[in-house]
Amino acid sequence: MGLILLLVILGISSPSRSSQAFGYLSSPWETMRGPMLSQITVVPGSIEVRRGSNVPVTVQASGRQLVTLRWQEAGDIPRTEVLQLAEGRATYVFQDIGVTTQYQFYAEDGGESESYQITPIDPLFISDLTVRINYPPYTGLTPDEYIGNPPPLRLPVGSSLLFEGQASRMLSQADIRDSLGVAVAELKIDGERFGGIWHPRVSGLFEWSMSDSQGDPPETNPEPIHVILVPDSAPLITIPLPGQDTILPLNLKQPLIIEASDDYGLNRIELVTYRVTVFGESKEPVAQGIELGGTRAALARPLLDLTAWGLLPGDTVKYFARAVDNSPAEQVSITREYVLFMPMASELQRAAEDKLQATAERLEELVAEVAREAEENRDLAREAASQREIDEAATNDEQGRLDFEEREDLQRALQDQSLLSNQVDSLRTELAELERVMEEAGQSDPELARELEELQELLSQLNDSDLQRRMDELLESLEEDDLRRANETLDQLSQEQQGLQERLEDSLERFRRAAVEQDFRATTREVEELARQERALAD
Repeated sequence: MGLILLLVILGISSPSRSSQAFGYLSSPWETMRGPMLSQITVVPGSIEVRRGSNVPVTVQASGRQLVTLRWQEAGDIPRTEVLQLAEGRATYVFQDIGVTTQYQFYAEDGGESESYQITPIDPLFISDLTVRINYPPYTGLTPDEYIGNPPPLRLPVGSSLLFEGQASRMLSQADIRDSLGVAVAELKIDGERFGGIWHPRVSGLFEWSMSDSQGDPPETNPEPIHVILVPDSAPLITIPLPGQDTILPLNLKQPLIIEASDDYGLNRIELVTYRVTVFGESKEPVAQGIELGGTRAALARPLLDLTAWGLLPGDTVKYFARAVDNSPAEQVSITREYVLFMPMASELQRAAEDKLQATAERLEELVAEVAREAEENRDLAREAASQREIDEAATNDEQGRLDFEEREDLQRALQDQSLLSNQVDSLRTELAELERVMEEAGQSDPELARELEELQELLSQLNDSDLQRRMDELLESLEEDDLRRANETLDQLSQEQQGLQERLEDSLERFRRAAVEQDFRATTREVEELARQERALAD
């Protein structure tokens, strides 16, 4: 009864051990068998390795002396190898794994390991890489594309890089890192392919960072990307003509040259002018713009016409030019401010003298030229008359050649006379412009104005109706191919040119006398202004 009570207490306090003890008592013959050996373990088991590498396999089989390794390479017959265990452990090295290999260990007591597999894989490498560069739209640059490693890249700020690539096997991570190892662009992965867009913010050398599904990096990464970001430069603009402060021309029309350029394109250039009166009052500026539409260089030749500004002696006109590029920020560059001075009264008088003197010099040249033309035309008419008698005995071919040469001489004479007439008209126009400028500047001298009107009338009479009528008759004869009549008209034209020469000589004397008289008036005005300045200085 005591034994039964003890067994009940032990069964309640430790059920598992009590159950095992009763099991041994119930099967004494089984209990007398040898001990149970531990399970066979294999390291590393199933594994993926680089193709061509050696793989050491370690087997752990405690309580055994020998184990048998059985393996089979894909496409080959099974093979076996008996391994001697030392302290229950042995190692076998598979050499140069090139194909998938199945292997398993067996023990003498009937124990066996699981079946394992060694899978060779190729090393990770980037088999295809394309880099496409898209530039900001305002630069007007076409996209660039590089296959493989790109060269060092000089990129405008705002450019983007598009990557597309192919790896030899599946990827788990792909990005671009800066020199501190911080990822600046994370690329999307789709199995073995990768791609993405990167907008560089700073210049530098950027490394690739990639790994496969096991976290192994490629055998060789693509070359680092060297990026140099180039900021958009401000446009350049200059005014080379006149390029300095100067005095306004008498006609109050100042020609300018504006040169502008930009690294990627100009949107527009503007010329800004404003008037400062003799009392120091600044008027509202006036801006004239030219739209350029993105051209990289521009040369403008504006004419600054100030005839309607009502300028007075002592006034000044200030102007500058500015250029705006086509970048999103619309960078602006401005030239220095230039000054145009309105001529003083004495300067206007002296300018009128210079103009009269220049007109006299041109008239002198015209006199010599008209004399030469008249003599050439007389000689040409005489030669044509004497040649006409010889032409009657010439052959048809010779006659045609002589007529052609004669026609060419007549046409040239007509053109020369037209040029002379145009020069006379040009002189008359310049005198009219001088008179207008003097009047608008408030410096119209009644005596000078009367002389200018008389000189204009004199010049207008130089190209009289008789001279023009002879020119029309010569042109009509040439059009009708009437060489005889044309030569007669040319002789009459030479006589009219002699009369023109005499009138030009008379006009030349008048212009010289007018220039001298204007010199006296200008000198008088200068003396008066100097006297006023001396009085002011004395006060």
